Amino acid sequence: MMNILKWLSKASIVSSTRGPQGGYELAVDPKHLTVMQVLHTMEGPIRMAPCCDEPAQMEQGCDIAWNCPISQPIRRLHAKLQGFFEQLTLADMLETETESYIDVTLEQVGV
Repeated sequence: MMNILKWLSKASIVSSTRGPQGGYELAVDPKHLTVMQVLHTMEGPIRMAPCCDEPAQMEQGCDIAWNCPISQPIRRLHAKLQGFFEQLTLADMLETETESYIDVTLEQVGV
């Protein structure tokens, strides 16, 4: 847990205070913090498969990218999920109506 908090602190997502009354607190308004920002901070660039990299790097990550029957659907799904996580904020996740928000958003991105 401490490593996660250090990463989030380094990314200015949380702030830390030393001392007996210290601790960590959110440094960003939850309305302006996306799930993708948190995921990227904790995991680095996220990709579902090697073919989801930038076009210049695609063939280096997968030996069959040139002949893969599912690379296009995987890339489309990856793009939609990425878009969803870029729109979903921490505030959205804290709302009591999160499930309806997620359903509507998934419909909007076509998942």
